[in-house]
Amino acid sequence: MALTKVSGSMLEENIVFNTLNAYNFQGALEAKNYPTLNAAINAAIVNANTLVISSNMSLLASVVATPNIVIEVTANGLITLNSSRILTVNCSFTAPRKQIFTGTGTVVGLQRAVGLTPRWWGAAGDGVTDDTAAFAALEV
Repeated sequence: MALTKVSGSMLEENIVFNTLNAYNFQGALEAKNYPTLNAAINAAIVNANTLVISSNMSLLASVVATPNIVIEVTANGLITLNSSRILTVNCSFTAPRKQIFTGTGTVVGLQRAVGLTPRWWGAAGDGVTDDTAAFAALEV
């Protein structure tokens, strides 16, 4: 199912709000309903569906998110990248302007990401904190 932008003040149980926009996720897959992020991504690929990440999900093995899906990380979403694991994002990807990636794994792709920012990797942007690691992760 495709992602549909919702405008106006309509509020229903199938709408997820984040700092970017409100989207209608009716029929979307919830990552938290799967034991791992890998299982959730694979289910989204098989169903050519939108995957909503609204909680902390762990990437236990490297995986490729194919162009036939959409990944939306919500305000409470977090992706923990286990050591030496690679998340390849070849699909549409949106997330709020906050840290959404943690751990020592790697994220590549993201050419179709909306609002790509080093904050996704924990950059503070306060002029005091050393954000070098977040910028390095962004440049991979």
